[in-house]
Amino acid sequence: MSNESISEEIARLDGAPVSLAPDDIHCWLFSLESDADHEHLDDAERDRARRFHFDRDRRRFIAGHDSIRRILSRYLDVAPGDFEFDVEAQGRPTLKGGGVNFNYSRSEEWGLLAVSDAAILGADIETVRMSDDLIDVARRQFSPAEQAALNPLSGDAWTAGFYNCWTRKEAVVKAMGVGLLAPLDCFDVTLTPGDRPEILRAEGDGAVARDWALRAFSPLDGYCAAIATDLAAPNLHVLRVKPQTGSRY
Repeated sequence: MSNESISEEIARLDGAPVSLAPDDIHCWLFSLESDADHEHLDDAERDRARRFHFDRDRRRFIAGHDSIRRILSRYLDVAPGDFEFDVEAQGRPTLKGGGVNFNYSRSEEWGLLAVSDAAILGADIETVRMSDDLIDVARRQFSPAEQAALNPLSGDAWTAGFYNCWTRKEAVVKAMGVGLLAPLDCFDVTLTPGDRPEILRAEGDGAVARDWALRAFSPLDGYCAAIATDLAAPNLHVLRVKPQTGSRY
């Protein structure tokens, strides 16, 4: 799937209600270092925030969940604190009572929230950073075909190929709703820089569908992101949230 249908714009967390066309996926990119408080969070979210040992992690959790609520409120046309989350059997959050589908991912200072009417939706964002540990991760987690595609690469191309593979696989398992319970080597994705994002092979009973669409993009310098969905031809809109007063960015 090519990236020709990816559009970008600057957005705000607050504003008028937002609507989705049937094939739209909105990807909201926002800083986790922005000013935020827990006034919109529910008791469970506040309790989770209190459990963080490091203040930085606590602040980023609050900023992320405050942003999630403010964004989703624009689709639901209700106040950010006036809706509830439910949790599926494998721990994936949904909206209690229905509404848009969403999936959240974060990496260091940035959060990515994908929103769609799609039945299947998974998102992942990762900081691109070379480490000796990545070689071992690829050996343990990538399929033989993926390792064969990765091995001829070197330098920056190897690092890009690793994160192309990792984000696409993470997006797929999140779309499946099984998270870390899924064996990552039971399906193959493309990873060579410049190749179209695709699921090339899937084992088993169709839990991973080869005809799902993958989208991949670089949301900002030093980051890699991917979206997996059951939409045949998703239109991806990247909405970059304008930093708030007090943000480091």
